[in-house]
Amino acid sequence: MRKAPKTQAEEASYTVGSLAKLAGVTVRALHHYEDEGLLHPERTASGYRRYGAADVERLQQILLLRSCGLSLGDIRVALDNGDFDFHGVLVNHLATLRARQKELETLVGTVEKTIASLEGRCTMTDEERFEGMKARAIAENEERYGAEVRQAYGDAAMDAANERMAGMSQEEWGDAKALEAAILEQLTAAKATGDPTGEAARKLCAMHARWLQMHWGEGAYSPAAHAALAEGYVADQRFTAYYDEAAGEGATAFLRDALIAWCAEQ
Repeated sequence: MRKAPKTQAEEASYTVGSLAKLAGVTVRALHHYEDEGLLHPERTASGYRRYGAADVERLQQILLLRSCGLSLGDIRVALDNGDFDFHGVLVNHLATLRARQKELETLVGTVEKTIASLEGRCTMTDEERFEGMKARAIAENEERYGAEVRQAYGDAAMDAANERMAGMSQEEWGDAKALEAAILEQLTAAKATGDPTGEAARKLCAMHARWLQMHWGEGAYSPAAHAALAEGYVADQRFTAYYDEAAGEGATAFLRDALIAWCAEQ
């Protein structure tokens, strides 16, 4: 009985240069992944690296997880964990990419209309200009936080937030942006008191809850979800950078402590 022919993956054997070319990365990147414990190529008798089928699959996983925003350290831990749900991560990431694609298509249309307006080929309404701003904000929000939100709270929660933002009127949008700026000012003032349960902190928390309700919708908001989000602020470096840069070092931790205390009373 003849054996079935081997697939390309089963026959794979690449030098570091040929694998770098195949994957669209640099040789230095492959060396770095090896140094970080992510790739483990075999060595020939002459000491040259050889990458087999398992290495090719592993590299694809690394690159896909990098596109999801994971650090190399987190990727190493994830891939070495036998219980890691790689399929689930990709499903969430695909949902994020599709949402970004939809919003980017809207943004492309707005840019095209704006160019046509500047060239005198059409006239843009204020509503059309505004839709482009919302599309850009939604796309940026998906890119920064979509994967984490979808994984933690599900697609429905993220989709509902996007729909809520897309459905905002120009006045609602302006109010939300004004409140966002006011929250950062109040955070600075509350943090200066050093008391996460004081009056200034309580006012800050009420403002933050109102801001979330504007984006989530009142039916989707709950103190428990708010408290969970507060914990995530400290765990996620992007949120920490946002609040600490606006209100000083330690502002994110202060906000978390204030929200945890405030939400427990609601």
